[in-house]
Amino acid sequence: MSDHRQTIRALYKDGVLRPLEPLDLPDNTRVEVTVDPQGVLKRLDDLFARIHERNRDISLDEIERDVDRVIREIRAERRGGRDPLRCP
Repeated sequence: MSDHRQTIRALYKDGVLRPLEPLDLPDNTRVEVTVDPQGVLKRLDDLFARIHERNRDISLDEIERDVDRVIREIRAERRGGRDPLRCP
């Protein structure tokens, strides 16, 4: 049995969270779960850090504002039925 912290992928369906790979835990082991759909927050934090590292003269706040604006534009375009990430 593993006694260290693990990050696993899981699928939520019909009210049950099911791991996508086997866990090295005995039955009835209690665990604490943090839900982060697709690791979005970690990937965004990593992205902001890489962008800031390459563009030290631009504030992190300015980078985050620009990314937020792009996300809003993409969502608006998707609601309009067009996927802006695909070539026309």
